[in-house]
Amino acid sequence: MKRILVFLLVLLMLSGCGKAPLEPEVDLSNQHKPHYMNTIQREISNQNKLMGCAYLGEAEGDWEAVRRYLKDQGIEEAFPFLKEISEAQFVTNPGTELYLVVPRDQTVTLNIHRAKKDENGAFLPEELLLSFPGGKPVLLQGNGVGTEQTIVILASDESFGLSYLPCRNETDGRLANEGFLVADFTPYYLMEEFEGEDPRNSQEFSGVYRTTVTDTNERTVELELSFLPDRELNYSYRINGGTLHWFKGEWDFLSNGKFRVILWGGPVDEAGALIQGETAELDAYFAWEQTENTLNLYYENGIPLYPNAMVTAFPFTLVSE
Repeated sequence: MKRILVFLLVLLMLSGCGKAPLEPEVDLSNQHKPHYMNTIQREISNQNKLMGCAYLGEAEGDWEAVRRYLKDQGIEEAFPFLKEISEAQFVTNPGTELYLVVPRDQTVTLNIHRAKKDENGAFLPEELLLSFPGGKPVLLQGNGVGTEQTIVILASDESFGLSYLPCRNETDGRLANEGFLVADFTPYYLMEEFEGEDPRNSQEFSGVYRTTVTDTNERTVELELSFLPDRELNYSYRINGGTLHWFKGEWDFLSNGKFRVILWGGPVDEAGALIQGETAELDAYFAWEQTENTLNLYYENGIPLYPNAMVTAFPFTLVSE
């Protein structure tokens, strides 16, 4: 039986590059450390996407001019694998906006098409410019609001496909991602036009917070967050006063303001040591709000803070500073 390649046929209207998403997508754009290829691809896979995309600003000129721009702006340092991208992986079209496209893995093929807007305002793929099999990243130059001819990416693996138009929202200038088709890993914190928007610049957490909630089995669960210097975080929970589960890791903000925790641990024995073979990673994303003595976390995505969670809201109270 032949495999059927199912394409998500997205009619990309010009307005699609003018609307901001109704709710932010989990992205990679606010990690103040190098973004390595395997890390980005793991996040793309975790989000169940075929590819990720980053807006890198605007640059005029040829390949060498673009390379100088990426180096001068610190973007090469943020994405070390850009140094390995050859001119053969650089696709240019009228326009100055730069986009970095990374496929999920080696099974994903990226087909780069020139597209033209039809009478209904939809950008439809026409000429095939280049095809990149084997999971290769691509650097695109072009596109922009009002562009009559632009670039559309058709990404596919053995069983699925999608069409994506890299462009920016007219409202806030961020990567357009209506329908959350791709993982956004734009380094907004490196760009002058977004300077000051990074919540890391103004928000810090410290102290110990606790809350008590009920799970789906009507058990009482006590949770504790302990914020340490340098964004380190200890987390623990105990169900019905039973075995303590303890985790250690870090917290961070995404560029869209979401709160993220990345923790590793599990149940501990009477001596306080982790029980071998029962450890796990917690990687969760939250909306949040804070007052003088409270920290409310609203679970949105990722691995829950504890099994069988019945609630998505966690009203933590500060118990010590």
